Amino acid sequence: MVDLPQLLSNALVNYIKGRLAEDAGEIQMKEYFDHQFQKVIDTHEESKTHGLSQTVVGGWGIKSR
Repeated sequence: MVDLPQLLSNALVNYIKGRLAEDAGEIQMKEYFDHQFQKVIDTHEESKTHGLSQTVVGGWGIKSR
């Protein structure tokens, strides 16, 4: 048994559903599940970022007086 976080478990289910749809010739369903899989993976990758996020305004930024 593999211990996966809930988010990655959902991604795995979407991946498997996409492969099954591809085998059945359901191209639209395959694309839907591939999109859902990628969306979950991107969310997981973004959540692994640690530390501060900074926005740097250069000389082209709006300045208030």
